[in-house]
Amino acid sequence: MYRVTAGTTLTGLALGLSILLAGCMDPSLSSSGHAPASISIQQAPENIEEISVSVRGPGMTPVEETFSPETEATALEIPTGSDREITVQAGPHKLTRVKAVTARGVQLSFRFYRLGDTGPAGGHIFFVAESAQQSENLGFSYMEAAPEDTERIPLAWAETDQEIGAGAQAQGTAIGTGRDNTQEVAQALGQETASAARLADQLSINGYDDWFVPSQQELLQMYENLYLEGIGGFAEEGDDSWWYWSSTEEDEIGNNDPGDSAYVVSFFDGSSFTLQKTASYNGGGSFIFTTMRAARSF
Repeated sequence: MYRVTAGTTLTGLALGLSILLAGCMDPSLSSSGHAPASISIQQAPENIEEISVSVRGPGMTPVEETFSPETEATALEIPTGSDREITVQAGPHKLTRVKAVTARGVQLSFRFYRLGDTGPAGGHIFFVAESAQQSENLGFSYMEAAPEDTERIPLAWAETDQEIGAGAQAQGTAIGTGRDNTQEVAQALGQETASAARLADQLSINGYDDWFVPSQQELLQMYENLYLEGIGGFAEEGDDSWWYWSSTEEDEIGNNDPGDSAYVVSFFDGSSFTLQKTASYNGGGSFIFTTMRAARSF
């Protein structure tokens, strides 16, 4: 179980924390029901005066400790037992893990990401929640774009023009809707492997298989926070593949169109518009191929 929340103070900053719950074979320690905890800081963030560690769990009195980011290490004792909730907080940003703690000890590693950082799967971070409330509402704090070698060119949104999201089920545009859009489309299209949604849904990179096609607004975040910063290996001006598919289907009800289109974002200028789902290129005067860059949230 892993839960992440984020706040404005650390947006754009990186913090790496290693927590070593270093137990020992001392019989007195085992009988006392506690394990010594050694907390070390790999990289302290800016503008943070203290870091706190708290441990909670069933059948135990909460343990809390605060220390300066400049402190190389601090020590405390943690009651042994299952389901120990260990939380590290720096400013309003919190990282929590639930772990069984024994006298033999356990190692935990925590990290806060910033925009442009290499993410856990080897891609790049393109979204960081601006507040703890936003993180709680979304259910995640970060979004990571897949590595550039995962793009497939040319790629149609689907091999059919049928409307997938009747009732707006695949028509979410906001941050946090890309995953649901993708799951809805992948389920509706079945084994149609040529679709952007199916390819993202089946993607597995460095042990992570929770990828999806970003929504329109998520894709714009990718454009603004990665492409404009020269990060991520996206198509450049002059390339023939700088139209990226979003998972956002055109809203048939809202504009009285037949629902045969989905939104793309042009990484040439950041504009967003609809394109027929079966299109893999635009042949009007010059060939511009469509592609897809998957994303994951955590």
